[in-house]
Amino acid sequence: MRTPPGFLTSATWPDRGARRRAPEFLNRVLTNDIRKLQSRQGQYTLMCKSAGGAIDDLYVYQVEAEEFLLVVNAARISADAAWLNQHWPSFPIVPRWI
Repeated sequence: MRTPPGFLTSATWPDRGARRRAPEFLNRVLTNDIRKLQSRQGQYTLMCKSAGGAIDDLYVYQVEAEEFLLVVNAARISADAAWLNQHWPSFPIVPRWI
């Protein structure tokens, strides 16, 4: 039996300023330009190390103007959240299963 995917969402960022800066942050760590997304659109992308090499593949969805949902492999959800939090520690991303 496959484990369902895990979800990381910018809605868990407590302050609106953090959510407003989410596109800029996500564009630095993902390979696709998420500014091309509109509400309720998604795209397949890669999360990459700054020196090159993929960390994980995932889907990113723009739920609303300032809310993004990252759908990652369940086996990597904790590692992916930790990596993202390491690069933006003041706005922790909390992994959750929906």
